[in-house]
Amino acid sequence: MIIEERVDRLEELAAQTQLMLQSLSYEVSRTQIAVNNLSREMKDFKNEMNDFKDEMKRDTRNLKRELGELSKKMGTMVEDMVAPNIRFIGEKYFSCKKSDCERFTVRVYQRHPHDKSRLEEFDVIAVYPDKVILNETKSKPRTEHPQEFLDKIKEFFNYFPEYKGKKIIPVYASLDIPEHILSDLTKKKIYAMAMKEDTMDLLNNGQFT
Repeated sequence: MIIEERVDRLEELAAQTQLMLQSLSYEVSRTQIAVNNLSREMKDFKNEMNDFKDEMKRDTRNLKRELGELSKKMGTMVEDMVAPNIRFIGEKYFSCKKSDCERFTVRVYQRHPHDKSRLEEFDVIAVYPDKVILNETKSKPRTEHPQEFLDKIKEFFNYFPEYKGKKIIPVYASLDIPEHILSDLTKKKIYAMAMKEDTMDLLNNGQFT
């Protein structure tokens, strides 16, 4: 009787063990499936990130190209917008007739006659019998520009000694000039030219002599 009970008990334990093994096998299978799914998801995510990086690189290249084109376009503002108006304001405000213009040059690179290591750029020079209109154009006005232009004005005759004796009419130009920069230009007796309605014109004419 006791032996039969022990056999029955062993059979019950064996059955329970079998069930536990089956359950464990099932959990292992589920875990393996989950790991495989996670692995596929990670692989898909990695591929998506690579695609995203490639797209970002393309966008960055396109942005750099567009910025380069914009910068180039802004760089031609002197030729496209400012230069045509220099002689206009010369005749309108300073009695400089277009027919009397002896020289009109855009983007002049001039070496110092006594120091060849010094090279200066002048955006527009318009020469008349007794005057020189000297233009400095900036696509984005900055606080330091008026003083930098004033320093260039003071050096002008050192680069162009042949024009000594002529009156310099300095004109700083941009599409739009902030009030604090306009005030500083006026204080330094530099004319400011910007967009006014549908053309470029002086903003501070008559505010200094």
